[in-house]
Amino acid sequence: MEEFERQGMVFSRGDGNDATSRGHVMSSTSPWAPILGANANYGLFATYPSVLVGPCGIVGGGSGTDGGDSYSNETNGLPDNGIGLLRRCAAFRSENRLPALTWGSPHHGGSIWRCSQPKVGLQGNRSIEDERYLYAIAEEAKRANLKADARLAGGVGGGSNGEDRPPTEFLRMLCGRNNESDLIMDGSNPCSLKIMDMRPKSAAMANRTQGYGYENT
Repeated sequence: MEEFERQGMVFSRGDGNDATSRGHVMSSTSPWAPILGANANYGLFATYPSVLVGPCGIVGGGSGTDGGDSYSNETNGLPDNGIGLLRRCAAFRSENRLPALTWGSPHHGGSIWRCSQPKVGLQGNRSIEDERYLYAIAEEAKRANLKADARLAGGVGGGSNGEDRPPTEFLRMLCGRNNESDLIMDGSNPCSLKIMDMRPKSAAMANRTQGYGYENT
């Protein structure tokens, strides 16, 4: 939880000295929300931290008094049907490692997620829950980017002092100007989710014979 606080996505509220004894409030502009008690005992995702962050469209949350979303560490932070979706989504991934946020901006849709390979196999298996979860990430990112554009144009929330999307030139520097048309969103490139497999292609293809594989995009 401390790492998400450092990123500015979560703010502690309460007198406790650790994450289990404090409440937390999300940034009011954040498209992401914490998954608190669902993995508290590492029963859902054994190799992931006890606290995760997911898209608001799946995780949900209540309205805080300061305009942010408030979550108590004494509850799961998401309804039972949300936990069921997370379980089925995780079951489609090796070692139950569903897409988990490692970095995200509380002000726009920029974020980096990690996950393990899907259990596609030679039959080309699919998971509706996994696809729904990835779709929710893309939709929350797109919604947050539109809000950032509105602030930049002086609309609702204008004058946000640097909380908008980074300039295009900065994004070009991050991707080394390689395939920048695929990696940088603009009006002609509405796709807001890019899936990158960092393995050698031969290894990814060979894993299909073991019941795993790669994303079918």
